[in-house]
Amino acid sequence: MLFPSTSQEYANRRLVPWMKANGFSGLEHLEFRYSKECGQSLGCFALKAFHLNDVIFEVPQACIFSLHSLQTSPLTT
Repeated sequence: MLFPSTSQEYANRRLVPWMKANGFSGLEHLEFRYSKECGQSLGCFALKAFHLNDVIFEVPQACIFSLHSLQTSPLTT
């Protein structure tokens, strides 16, 4: 289990900068922090109201996991 300070620190120091550096967009309306609703780990929370059909954030294709990318990733070896 991740503790609240650990997951928030991870998000602020590592995850969000990595997401921005890799072309994610829309992150300015989101906050990543501890959440008991997310299995007591890191959750994603909206900082504004979103409406039907709004794009919350965008993930570049290169950052989407697939079976092939997992099998060939240096992270899984």
